[in-house]
Parts: sequence; structure tokens; C-alpha cells
Amino acid sequence: MKKLLVAVLAFALFAPAFAVENVYVTGDIQTIGLNVNDKNVGAPLADMRGTTNRVLVGLGADLVEDVRAQLTFAHRNIFGQDAQVGERVQNVWNDTFVAEAYVNISNVFDALEVKVGRQFYGDEKSAVMYFGPDYGYAVGNNYNSLDGATVRYNGEKFALTAAYFSMQNAPVPFPGYPVPTTDQNLGGLDLDVKLSEELSASAYVYDIRQKGQAAWGFWGVKPTFENDNVKLGAEFARNYGAREKGWLVKADLALPIATDDVTFTPRVTYLKSEKNFVAFGNYRPGLMFGTAIGIVGINPLVNSWEVINAGLCMKFANLQKWGLGLDFYTGELDNHFGGNSWEAKVVYNHNEYVSFNLTGAVLSNIKHFTGSPTAVQLGMNIKF
Repeated sequence: MKKLLVAVLAFALFAPAFAVENVYVTGDIQTIGLNVNDKNVGAPLADMRGTTNRVLVGLGADLVEDVRAQLTFAHRNIFGQDAQVGERVQNVWNDTFVAEAYVNISNVFDALEVKVGRQFYGDEKSAVMYFGPDYGYAVGNNYNSLDGATVRYNGEKFALTAAYFSMQNAPVPFPGYPVPTTDQNLGGLDLDVKLSEELSASAYVYDIRQKGQAAWGFWGVKPTFENDNVKLGAEFARNYGAREKGWLVKADLALPIATDDVTFTPRVTYLKSEKNFVAFGNYRPGLMFGTAIGIVGINPLVNSWEVINAGLCMKFANLQKWGLGLDFYTGELDNHFGGNSWEAKVVYNHNEYVSFNLTGAVLSNIKHFTGSPTAVQLGMNIKF
């Protein structure tokens, strides 16, 4: 299916103009440099210095009425890994992958949108479900995508998405045929309901099954209230099946305050997970915990965590291209205090396609540590 789809896309995109319509190019270039100084405190921190680069380039086209195709290539590298002679062209090809290769069919039964093939899925900010490119972190500056299909219904008051993905299906020892012992699949339902202009809610359930192993999954609910003065969201998720005891709670509060000269947005996030909760989220609690220590989403050995984040975003009327963020994070890792991280971030939006950001962090108040570890990250992102 994948090879056939790639061949169809390649033919369609390079065929004469009358064969397809609305051919377009999409892309995303993210380059991030990171310097972590652990001040010789040792684990769980470690010195890290380097720059990662990720390039996503996509080609899309309307093949026929109601059918759109998308093909996206991805390449990632670490600056300096090829010494002073550069990278072999063959190695570039070897490290270039097909991140997306799907067809999207609209108006099925006059109501549904069907997407079939390799695709990104979920919400980048979700603590439970996201397969796609990550943003704002040098580690990993990568992406995940899945082979499968999604069917979505968009109504006036609600939207329902059904998804089914093949996560693992190795073709050995018989090439071209799946082996049952490696067959792992993910299926799910995601419901979004608009209760009023200010109040909405979502509910989801995802099931993971692999032949020869006990099934497991997770379900959750998330109400959200938002108007011009407040943004409030809460989420509860719980595992079932083989991991039935795991659970997660996440709450977010933001209070935008605007004047003629500046917009302040104080915000608070609280996240707690227990009993080895497992999902596919992308929550990253700042530079120090989200990269240098890796409490959430990075360290698979964590059984429980608790993170509190208090922050402030600022936008200035006379500096429209600039943004400033100040954050405080405190966290526990498996019931052990992980320290307090004080972080500041400056963003410069050169235009709607290009942005630069600089983040600095200091970790303090860790028992038995002789110093305060620091981290600095400088990034560039170009979207087209």
C-alpha cells in the first residue's frame, strides 16, 4: 500500500498540469542548539552540547474531485557528525524517510472525511496522544507517524474521529506477509463536543493489542472553558487492561490581561501521574525537566511524576515581533524531589514564517547537589 501510494503521488505530482490541480509544497525546518552544564552533579543530569536539525518537505495535490494526496519527506542530523567533509549524498538518502504518504477523501456519504496511509495524528500539546513532529526541543527534534486510517465526522455541535493504526507488523521470515507475533495495532475513538460558546468537552478511548500479549489502553475526559478573560482546562486519563492502575490528571489555567501597551497572560499548569501511567503524549515541562532531566515523555522508566508550572507570557504593543515568557517548574520524579527550574524564553517572529527563540534555565534546591545546573537553548524555525 505504501509503495503504491508513493508511486501514485510521484506520478501525479510530476504529471502534466492538466492531470492534477492545486499542487503545493509544504515544509518545516527546525534547527536547535543546546548546552547543558550539569555542574558535576551527576545523574539524572548529564552535560550535553550540540545542535540538531530537522527538515520536513511535503508535496500535495488535488488528484480528482474530493481527493487530496500528501507526501512528506523527513531528514534529521546532528551538526558535526560528519567531521569537516560533510555528509555523503548516499547517507542523506539513507537518512531520509517518508513521514507522510496518504490520500484524504472528503464528502464520503456527504458527511465524512477519510484519510488513508502514513500520517500524523493527535494534538501536539496533548499529554496522552500525539504522533507528529516535536517543536521547541533539541532532544529529540524528530517526529513520529503511523500507517493506518482515520474517519472524521464534523458536525455543528460535535466532531467524532475513529482511528485505526498498525504500529508494528514485521514482514519476516516471509517477506511481504505479516507475522502474527509482531502484529501490534492501535484503535481509538475521539469525541469533541461544543456545549456552548464558552464550554466544550472531549472524551476518548484508545486500545492497543498485540498478538500473544495482554491488551491495554487508556480513556479520558477533558472539559474546557474559555472566554476573553479566562482559559481553564482539566483532564483525567486512566489506563485499563494490562495497565489498569495507571492514571493521570492535568489542569491548566490562563488569565489574559490586556492594556494598550502590553498583554500579560499569567498561567498555571499542574500534572500528576501515578501507577506507571502509559500513553503516547507529548507534554514537555520546560527545558530543564523536558530535556535535561526528561521527567515526562522522555524517560520511559518513570513510574510517577508530579509537575507544577507557574508562568507569565508578555507581548508588547511597540514590539509586535517579540514575545517574552517566564516560567517556574517544580517536580517530583518517582516521589523524589527533582528540584526547581527557573526559565526565561525570548521569541522573535521575523515574519509569519520565520521565528527565533532563546531559552535559559537554572535548576536549584536539589539535595546533595553542590551546584545549580544550567541549560541554554537557541532555536530557529521556518515553516512554508
